[in-house]
Amino acid sequence: MLKVDSYLQESDLNVTVPTKFSKETAAHFCCKNGHSEILAKILSRHPEAANCADDQGNTLLHALMEVSDY
Repeated sequence: MLKVDSYLQESDLNVTVPTKFSKETAAHFCCKNGHSEILAKILSRHPEAANCADDQGNTLLHALMEVSDY
């Protein structure tokens, strides 16, 4: 987790850059794979990441709903 913390501290880090194919961000990946601690750190340092949508228009809320047992 220390490496993630150091990367999130970098001033030129842009966590809203999507992947090439699905246009998902690091925050989408965290939602879909249960990395809640890293997601919390991303959103606390870069709240704009919460508004990013993938290539199908899915936001982080959609990604969380996909993996929840609601």
